[in-house]
Amino acid sequence: MVLTIAGSPTDHPQMGKGWQVLAQALAGGTIGRMQITYQEFDERDAIEADDFTISAHRNTETLLGALSAIFGWAKLHPDTDVVLVAAAGWAAVLPGLMAAYLYYKLKATNIFVVGVAMESKSDGLPVSDSGPILDGRLGALHIYRALSTKQRRDLAALLSISELPGAQMLLSGDDCGPYFGAKGFERACQFAVTGEIPESLRKEIQTIKGKPFGFRKWQQAIAALDAA
Repeated sequence: MVLTIAGSPTDHPQMGKGWQVLAQALAGGTIGRMQITYQEFDERDAIEADDFTISAHRNTETLLGALSAIFGWAKLHPDTDVVLVAAAGWAAVLPGLMAAYLYYKLKATNIFVVGVAMESKSDGLPVSDSGPILDGRLGALHIYRALSTKQRRDLAALLSISELPGAQMLLSGDDCGPYFGAKGFERACQFAVTGEIPESLRKEIQTIKGKPFGFRKWQQAIAALDAA
């Protein structure tokens, strides 16, 4: 089963060719269509949809509800792989949040998130004339200031699917590089149809555990720093 989830309607123009790949696979019986029940997500009790558009920032609760519904279906069909191609731009929180909720909270073992960084269409000049930014001695803030608005947004989207802690949970690229923009989305959809899920990824998801967390007052935090 393959579903695509876009963070914004503005991402749709870059998704057309990928959708064509999936539509052909669905028509040919290579992939299937799931029926999920989530009343708040639609006026009907059950829906059959191939693509959802949900902002992780603006509609977090709806996103988590939809993922819970998808997880419920996947749990009833443990021998079926469910691939979620999550496409978003700018900060691109969507793929990482989906993976975190599915793997850490719901303990999904047969759902796989494929992250695609969508290309920004905005223009803009660098904030400052900082010279070449490929100098390894330059700091992150220097590089940030040298980038245009479009470059910042594209880089943020790419880093969000490649530098996420535990990124081995996310399928964020292939031999051609990260899944980026229209061509990247098309490649991601092709992977969803014909690609093999790495066994190492399956094992990682099956054994994943959250890290410990704690709460302190500022005075305690300062004392811990002083003692270090």
